[in-house]
Amino acid sequence: MVPGQVYGGDEGVTETRALSCGVTVLLLGVLGLIAIGIVALTTYAGWTVGQREAATLAAATQASRIDEQLSFIPRDIASRNTYMLNVRLQWLSLMTPGVPQVSEIAPTATAIYMEEQLSATPQVTATPTPEPLVEATSAVTEAPIATQPGGGFDLAALLERAQTAIDTSQWSEAIDLLDAISGLDPSYETARVRRLLMQALNRYAAELYNTYRTGEPGRLAEAIVITDRAEQLGPLDNGLAYERNAAQLYLDARRMVGLDPWQAIQALQQLAGLGQGRYYEEAIQQLHRQWVALGDAQAAINEYCPAAEYYQEALNIINASDVVGKRNNANTLCSQATAVPLPGTVIAPLGDIAPIGVVATPGG
Repeated sequence: MVPGQVYGGDEGVTETRALSCGVTVLLLGVLGLIAIGIVALTTYAGWTVGQREAATLAAATQASRIDEQLSFIPRDIASRNTYMLNVRLQWLSLMTPGVPQVSEIAPTATAIYMEEQLSATPQVTATPTPEPLVEATSAVTEAPIATQPGGGFDLAALLERAQTAIDTSQWSEAIDLLDAISGLDPSYETARVRRLLMQALNRYAAELYNTYRTGEPGRLAEAIVITDRAEQLGPLDNGLAYERNAAQLYLDARRMVGLDPWQAIQALQQLAGLGQGRYYEEAIQQLHRQWVALGDAQAAINEYCPAAEYYQEALNIINASDVVGKRNNANTLCSQATAVPLPGTVIAPLGDIAPIGVVATPGG
């Protein structure tokens, strides 16, 4: 210290410390931004991988189902089952990307349908109920997709999810997951996957048959498709084959109502012949309406004799007072009708007929 100089204290030290703190804060901020950037990039990369794997899973599930539906089409063509053929083609046509086999099968299906139309004899009959579209099941599950740490699908986790879905009666989700496993690796846990898929298909089909309500077929067409899948894997559950047969008869009868009353009556008689099942009451009601409609059609063209017979057939099923009146009126008009000879019929002349070889006297 020089004599007379005043000591300034810690001012220089304070400035150095302030500068040091500022640099530290700046460095921490830069490091924080770098860390945030790393986290953001990692998150984006994980999301991208997840989306890619989800798309792969959905594609595997969809491919498995497309192959399965294509395998049923030759049988539908051979049996000329235009209803189920139309259901399968409609479902395949909704797939993205498009299924090339649809354009190859469509002309054959159209030709069969046109032959059915030409062979049918449309007449006045009861008004049919429009068929609802079959609801397509989703091929993608909403839960997160199980993947392995190194990439790829965790098939063990997917199988456990399928088992949980079955345990909680989530049949559709279980089928989706099991189809995806089969599509990703057909050799993975084959016996267990097959057993679980059979269980899910059988139970889901039974559930879909129960969607029927009187006058509303519900999801019967889809139930038949699911039953066909289950039968390819092994024996059906008790009663499921009967349900499929009855549902097919019901759908056939609905298809023929308004197209060919005679085929509709035949199908309805077979359906009613199954006994007191879920379709019996509607089959009886519809059978009664078909006979009444045939009687009305004949009465409209003054053919009262066959009209009376058709009304009586309707009364043999359900004794309705209005149909009794129609039958009685048709019988009365039938008894009063004058017989009209067929073209070419020889009518005997009035008066006495002279013996062969004898010329009749003019004027009788």
